[in-house]
Amino acid sequence: MLPVEKNSDEALILAVLQDFYISLFPKKSIFELPDNYRNRFLYIEEYRAWKSSRVAIVYVISAFFVLAVLVSLYTCFKLEVSIGTYLIFF
Repeated sequence: MLPVEKNSDEALILAVLQDFYISLFPKKSIFELPDNYRNRFLYIEEYRAWKSSRVAIVYVISAFFVLAVLVSLYTCFKLEVSIGTYLIFF
């Protein structure tokens, strides 16, 4: 709410509008967000774009993590494979 003086006409209008709104919608809908949350997206396209970028970021971070684990495993346990007379290091 905006800070308004109690004696001004704006405070009266604000009180009347709040009373009117509460008379129309006395209980919160189950679909409304709690008071301490706010919706960041005005349109569903904005949400979908944000979500797809988040998914892409998660995939990139996961790929780097898997790559780091594979490199560390490779350096810790170098595998030796012999094929015939040749010794191949992986």
